[in-house]
Amino acid sequence: MATSFGPEPQEIGDDEPVATETAGGSPDGVAPGYLLRDGEGPAWWFGGGLLTMKARQRDTDGKFAMIEFAGPRGMSAPGHTHPREAEAFWVLDGELSVGVGDAVHHEVGPGSFFYAPVDTVHEWIITSTTAKFLCLVLPGGFERFFEELSEPAAAFALPYTKHFEPGMEDFMRAGEPFDWKPADGPLGAPVYRPQTVGRLATDS
Repeated sequence: MATSFGPEPQEIGDDEPVATETAGGSPDGVAPGYLLRDGEGPAWWFGGGLLTMKARQRDTDGKFAMIEFAGPRGMSAPGHTHPREAEAFWVLDGELSVGVGDAVHHEVGPGSFFYAPVDTVHEWIITSTTAKFLCLVLPGGFERFFEELSEPAAAFALPYTKHFEPGMEDFMRAGEPFDWKPADGPLGAPVYRPQTVGRLATDS
């Protein structure tokens, strides 16, 4: 997987939809349909990786959110729980180690799917050089957690300069509205400690 994914990402406000063009024909009071192609959607740098929002709560009448993750080896989500949102993951490229509940599934690869029910500890670590996967959040709204811990991406690429890398205190702050809590998962995944890929080495 290349470390560059497309043109400049779009700017987006806190409550704006992800698509600039929508389909007609939806009933009144129903969020309109839309299309996003590869490399389209608002993007954030999150830890050592790139998040692209494919759907926010705003776009789906609250039913779900969809986030595309791309990151380098070592990017991880530490063990945690949240009591209202379930998450489903579909691996597009690369490999991850995954923990859900008391089970560990090492080196899941392209085409693999895993599901984390509500209030169940889950975690993941990217184990290949890079990986790309989708995260479906049910219901929508929890995508705000990731946005709070991110900064707008300067390009559709993995971060290539030093930037904000959240620690556990940041996770706790952003997770408070969602009752996000750290938990001991079977992998013992750390807070993000990614290996850089294609980034400039800086001390500033």
